Amino acid sequence: MSWLVFVTAFSMEMIDTLKLFSVKFGDPEIIQRSSRVFFIFCAKRSLRVLLTICGIGIANCAMTTQSVIDFIREKHKINPRISEPNIIGLIFIGIAGNLNSSFKIGDIVLSKNWIFPQNQKFLRFNSKKGKFEDQPGSLPPLERVKNPVTGEISNFLIPTCNTCNSNDPKISQSIYPSYIRENPVFFDNFAITIKTNVFTESLDAFKIPLTQKLLFPVNEELLNLMKDIIDSELVKGRMVKVNGKYPEIHCVKVGVSSDTFVDNDEYADYLFETFDASVVDTESTSFVQTCLSNGNRCVVIRTLSDLAGRGPSLVSPMIESEILIELVKNLAQINISIVETFDSLGLY
Repeated sequence: MSWLVFVTAFSMEMIDTLKLFSVKFGDPEIIQRSSRVFFIFCAKRSLRVLLTICGIGIANCAMTTQSVIDFIREKHKINPRISEPNIIGLIFIGIAGNLNSSFKIGDIVLSKNWIFPQNQKFLRFNSKKGKFEDQPGSLPPLERVKNPVTGEISNFLIPTCNTCNSNDPKISQSIYPSYIRENPVFFDNFAITIKTNVFTESLDAFKIPLTQKLLFPVNEELLNLMKDIIDSELVKGRMVKVNGKYPEIHCVKVGVSSDTFVDNDEYADYLFETFDASVVDTESTSFVQTCLSNGNRCVVIRTLSDLAGRGPSLVSPMIESEILIELVKNLAQINISIVETFDSLGLY
């Protein structure tokens, strides 16, 4: 038995896909596990397609992805310490923020690598020099991330103002401490990005030094296959216009993820210039790290829904805007085309 897995962050992204799959494959088997729901379709006698919604954020995504992998292993009574050959691919698909000014809302982005830019070390303040710096001997002694273009240490420099005012009425609510409500202050140059610890073997936790990564790569073979599918005449013929134009597909070097929703043009510029990142979200790096730690092939497909602070907020996951409806229709067509391609090529 082979398995193809689709994960998305919130229900709106999955509804049209569930409808399409139900029409083509019949009603799914529904499994409730770890406060999540797995929709399992029988695409072929030896091919199962699992759809699930992880929830927004890094922790939700990692927990759900691991739960899916464990579920499939247990179903096949496979030792969880052994890489599972029956999972032919895990695909994260959904909307994301655009960091590349040459891309348009609705475009499809496939990133080769993903980064946690906010896995950071906060710096000490040097009162003699009047600035924050990475002082010798300060903890933790983790390797710092260098700008891939200049080779310089990548400091967090945004926002550049000393005091940032918020027009959000929620800032005055009691969930914020009074000193933040009255004067939300941010400091320049106080944090540097560091690499992330990664375990791929049982004894990795005991290695000295610990294995660390900046870039989490998706599976190259799956990435190329997804590009070919989305760029095919079949899928193009099924696409609808988004915001008045048909989507284009872009393969990029880097995408970034954190639990911070980016709606700030200066920070968006910082991510683009420092990491050469073209897309930002709150799940993908976590998804890729979890898949890599389990030895499973994965890929991420993102459609651009907003400008990350460089323009009007066109789409909110919580609002059924016309643009969001168009985006979701295209995601569903991509999903069904992926399954059809795996079937027609016998990739299971």
